[in-house]
This record gives sequence, C-alpha cells and structure tokens, in this order.
Amino acid sequence: MIAEKYLWQDSDLIVEFGAGYGCLCLLLLSAGFKGRYLIFDLPVFARVQTFYLQAHGHEVRMLPEQLSKFSQGVQGVYIAVNPRDLADALRELEEQAVRSCFIGMWSLAEAPRESRDPLRTLLPLFSSVMLGFHVTWGGIDNDEFVEEARRDFEAEKRRMRMKVTSKILTLPPEISSKDRYWIATSSPTSSRPLDEL
Repeated sequence: MIAEKYLWQDSDLIVEFGAGYGCLCLLLLSAGFKGRYLIFDLPVFARVQTFYLQAHGHEVRMLPEQLSKFSQGVQGVYIAVNPRDLADALRELEEQAVRSCFIGMWSLAEAPRESRDPLRTLLPLFSSVMLGFHVTWGGIDNDEFVEEARRDFEAEKRRMRMKVTSKILTLPPEISSKDRYWIATSSPTSSRPLDEL
C-alpha cells in the first residue's frame, strides 16, 4: 500500500481533509500509527466518524475543546469541523518540528474553489501529501489545480533546502482514466524514493 510504505510511517501528525466515515483513519491506526490524527470534515460526517471510530475502541477528541491536548502532542484522533479550529491546529505545524502528512482522498479536489484554494497554500507546511482526485470535478480542472499545488509544494521545499520527491500517478485506463493520485514527500536529509511505484 502506497500510504503505508511512504507517507504515514515517519509522521507524527496526519491531517485528513474529508475522511468519509473514518475508514482510512481506522486502517492507519490499526496498522500502528501512534501520533495525532486530525480529521477536518463537515459536522454530519464528524458524528459518523466519531461513532465509527469509538465503535472500534478509539477515543475521539473534538476541537476546539481539546486543542490544549492536541497542542501538547497527546496522541489519538481529533476532529475539527470549523475552519478556525483547523487553522489553530495547523499553527502547530509552524511552531513545532513535527513530521506531518496531509491526506485528501477525493475530497479536497471535490471542494469548491473558495474552500480548497486556502488549503492548497497550506500544503507546503506538511512533510508529505497524498491526494486522490478526478481529472475534473464540478467544472474545475483538477489536473491544473493539483499541478499548481505541486509546484508550490516543491518550490517551498526546495527553498527550505529540503529533498522533495513528488509524483502524479495515473491509473491504467482499464481501471480508470479519470482518477489520479498526487503523492509527495520531503525530508531535510533523504526520503524514500517513489520511483519504485
């Protein structure tokens, strides 16, 4: 699995934008992720995620009520439903030296431009990024959107003198000609090559 092999193992913090019912979160927790896992989603999905993750034995902490625990690095699952609460949590990335991963599987690229553009500019704060996206969505050219995000991510990492590896993966046409993945990782010294994919 790409996410297991390249992105989450070295991360202290995972931020997932639009987590569905919480299955990827549960998968990574079950696979051994021990850091902070922050989900940002709509309130109705937050209730579903809370139910699902608690049913599988995981405590779920809501932001902003549990921001102090999040800031102290207390491990576990956190959920934010307000952009302001997400912004407060993301400030931690700038203030703490944490390895972090942003995940958006068919979520960020399905959000309206006014929601996704501010988040796109924050992606260089993360050590790694994984986006799953359709070529177009709602009249928006996601290839163009992701390419902009990729250029910004790579430029900022190089400016910081970090090694960056970034790939756009396209599925074989017999599986899907409309789905793509952007996977990127950065490191001050070295990172696992994505060439083996």
